[in-house]
Amino acid sequence: KESSRPYDRTLLSKRLMATAQDIALRPATFYDEHFIELRLEKEATGIDTTEKIVKFADGGTIKYDVLFIGTGSTPRKLDIPGSDLKNIFVLRSPSQGNAFATEAKDKKVVVIGGGFIGIEVVASMCKTAASVTCVARREPFVGVFGEEVAVALKKLNEDKGATFVVGDSPVEFKGENGQLTGVVLQSGKVLEADVCLLGLGVTPSTEFLKGSGFNMTERGEVVVDEYMKVADNVYAGGDVVRFPLPLIGDTANIGHWQIANKHGRVAAKNMLGQNVPFDSIPFFWTMFQGKSVRYCGHAATWDDIIIEGNPQEYNFVAHFVKAGKVVAVAAMTPEPTVAKAAELLYSGKMYTPEEIRYAVHCVGLTVSHQNVVN
Repeated sequence: KESSRPYDRTLLSKRLMATAQDIALRPATFYDEHFIELRLEKEATGIDTTEKIVKFADGGTIKYDVLFIGTGSTPRKLDIPGSDLKNIFVLRSPSQGNAFATEAKDKKVVVIGGGFIGIEVVASMCKTAASVTCVARREPFVGVFGEEVAVALKKLNEDKGATFVVGDSPVEFKGENGQLTGVVLQSGKVLEADVCLLGLGVTPSTEFLKGSGFNMTERGEVVVDEYMKVADNVYAGGDVVRFPLPLIGDTANIGHWQIANKHGRVAAKNMLGQNVPFDSIPFFWTMFQGKSVRYCGHAATWDDIIIEGNPQEYNFVAHFVKAGKVVAVAAMTPEPTVAKAAELLYSGKMYTPEEIRYAVHCVGLTVSHQNVVN
């Protein structure tokens, strides 16, 4: 469906003016040299697993021996009055990012949503927009990093000029002559807006798989086994799948770059008959206002968070504890703390919560996994 060769989508919200060529994963010559045929602007509409055929919107088809599904996800939009006005954007492609950034320069910008896309865009707009306001139903990042860290990250953006409206949501877009002029909130408050970006999360791009007979969740995720296998001769990975994650002993859907990359590698090996199970520790990073937060593991919920350092000083390590074990670590430090933590999680040698609490509260050690006392 894309019109450009594969690019690094994680950079879209960090480099809004980057073109597809700027962030391309490989030079154009790579595909010819490795006998890879790119068929761009081809939208899949169905799969016939009996005939081993993929059907396309233009009426074409292609036969396969082994198939990999990696169609990613689709940004959510708002179905409210005024949603068809000009200058309301989602961010899924370089052209969308370019158009948004161009229109937003020196304008009043409203960002709807307090997730990674939303806050990374807020950080960028602090430098180029006349004003930027973020509207979120709950405190940004609370569900990922916990309250103490989330408050610090929010303040980091507020100190650069961002405004946050929390606990509210849009019910209408106002406009004149087809152009956005404001966002009406459920509370009755009206925000002036020349440009709006929707960062409301995504849904798996799997509509075309309905009727395929594949095991799918209610949300539209394709269920795979530890080999990334969906069915005979069909594999999948990335945003579209629910997969077994050994770290938590359960299945998960994780829409991050490193996981999608690993899914593809594992699936490719198994498509070649190597019988390799998925076994990796999730890892991601985000950056805004010159600060980077890195995270490894997976904690959809937690029982406790043990924090070394001080989030308000942007120097901390947060350990997420679930059922008596550390299952995730997030950090804003100058050293590769999270990479070390990922190694410990992968090897099963992660320090216990008690060991970390002792190091932090009784010994008063500085922020580093190297410093925990056994």
